[in-house]
Amino acid sequence: MALDGIYLHHLKSEISSFAVGSRIEKIHQPSREELVLSLRSREGAKKLLLSCRADSARIHFTEYAPENPAKPPMLCMLLRKHLTGAKIMAVSQDGLER
Repeated sequence: MALDGIYLHHLKSEISSFAVGSRIEKIHQPSREELVLSLRSREGAKKLLLSCRADSARIHFTEYAPENPAKPPMLCMLLRKHLTGAKIMAVSQDGLER
């Protein structure tokens, strides 16, 4: 399935309904192309998977917790330093751009 602007608009709305107002609790990088953000809000906790793999680019909430490397990569440590505890204020899309 192609990730066109209309599909991403609906995906943004679905993610915004939980993510806006949530805090980033933990950040994991199970592989070079994936990040998992653990979010916590008043409604509970969810994991947001961000993948930029060439064959399966996606973003969605997941229950699956992939195995993490013993030593986190530098990008993961940098994101943890700056984003842990941050509150998500908005999720936006410029028009119907991808």
